[in-house]
Amino acid sequence: MNDAEKRPPINALNRQKIARLRKKIERFEPLSQSAAHITTGFGAIDDYFAAHVSGGGLALGGVHEIIAARTGDMAAALGFAHHLATRFRGVQTALLYGQTHAGVRDTGQPYAPALMARDDLIYLDGVSLPELMWAGEEALSCDAIGCIILASTDEAPNFTFSRRLSMTARSVDRPLIMTLGASAAGTASAAASRWQVQAIANNGWQLTLTRLRSSYRQTPPTQGWQVFPAMPQNRADGGAETPPMVAARRQSAAN
Repeated sequence: MNDAEKRPPINALNRQKIARLRKKIERFEPLSQSAAHITTGFGAIDDYFAAHVSGGGLALGGVHEIIAARTGDMAAALGFAHHLATRFRGVQTALLYGQTHAGVRDTGQPYAPALMARDDLIYLDGVSLPELMWAGEEALSCDAIGCIILASTDEAPNFTFSRRLSMTARSVDRPLIMTLGASAAGTASAAASRWQVQAIANNGWQLTLTRLRSSYRQTPPTQGWQVFPAMPQNRADGGAETPPMVAARRQSAAN
């Protein structure tokens, strides 16, 4: 047997190198306290996570990025962000929702009478991106907040900001959702997941999972999934039920 035959295949060598690098990185990164995950509420997506992804869903402790496929898809991206926030937080904790100046200019503000009617929403009206990042990091340490949505249409946080938020979110087991404009698609990020959202007919969304930090046995489908949030998903009345993991965690906190 010659030396070439003794040498392992290059792909095996690459896997070994990646495994060693992951172990080194893990020494410097906080681990999620509970390793809890949530489902999206959309059957085809949840089937993929259950069959192929470690944890069977989206990590509770982490940053999740949602990027508009085109300039006109920001409303759809925000819609998906708020859908996931409902899955993450349920009804017994507050939601922090903040927009940059450009975000307010491009997508408008929430409907004022609706804001007045809610006592579980904290809204940041038109701040700079560094201020938004600071507010998000501070909110991650607050037990009264169940989920955070930060929206910016014109710029994305750099990798340093992204990694800092990601490490904080993982250490406290709290989700932060970054909703970004189309220009953010190629930026570096430490997020646990990155989604691209495009509005389609009949009030639907074309969702593509372009980045996933969790271990998976099969890559996400390149064509993504078409979902229709206005249609019933889990309950007869069309509402999204609170994931059992989140409900159990809230009950434990209440006791």
